[in-house]
Amino acid sequence: MTDDQLLGLIDPVLRDGGSHADEGEDYRRPAVEVLRYYRRPLKWNPVPILGRALSVVAVARATGDDAPPGQGHRQLLERTAMVVGARYSPWQAPTIGLTVVGLTDEPIGAGTEADLDQALGSSMRRFRVVPLGLILVNLDRETLSFALRAGPDQLFPEPVRVADVLGDRLRRFVDQFPS
Repeated sequence: MTDDQLLGLIDPVLRDGGSHADEGEDYRRPAVEVLRYYRRPLKWNPVPILGRALSVVAVARATGDDAPPGQGHRQLLERTAMVVGARYSPWQAPTIGLTVVGLTDEPIGAGTEADLDQALGSSMRRFRVVPLGLILVNLDRETLSFALRAGPDQLFPEPVRVADVLGDRLRRFVDQFPS
């Protein structure tokens, strides 16, 4: 599977949900390549400025391989949170619900889902994003693994929609005997 085929799977599902696609960028600092952003503005409170939020799905690839073992997924999430926070102004929305679709060449194995869950649960206080989904895809082997969190009042359905559409096409590695 290629990058374009992956975007072809995700694109119709997110556009049907009201998201708009924005072209991605390649960053040196932090070292991350974002292939595409999908953003959907929403209101969760009648207060004019504070009641706005954005749901953002970023399809990204970490370009630096300098992460310590077991920290690569968290590093991808933090780097993507940095670039999303910089790209979308706080005046657009003070809060961003973030879903990261991370592309990797690493094999997806038994401990990957636990690593993703740990990365998604890590503290993101420095950023104005709320991480809702971390979906890891190996395009060469056509496999995926993911960790998802529920957003408030079902306002952020994007992580589940993306996981569902990719789960129909890609194989999901599930540890048969979790410890």
